Amino acid sequence: MLISDKNDLIQKALGWMLREVGNRDMELEVKFLKKHYNDMGRTALRYSIEKFPEKVRKSYLLGAV
Repeated sequence: MLISDKNDLIQKALGWMLREVGNRDMELEVKFLKKHYNDMGRTALRYSIEKFPEKVRKSYLLGAV
């Protein structure tokens, strides 16, 4: 619901929450991201993949997942 919100603070909060989900269940976060990363704002995406290995982060940012 909030993925398309343009407000930067909402995007930061969304990315933070996704990162926290990943701290508890990485598989669930990856499943969500694979489905929605193209629709997410760049800020939310960057926050959500912050703890991923560098190679994986770059593939998400390049849209090559």
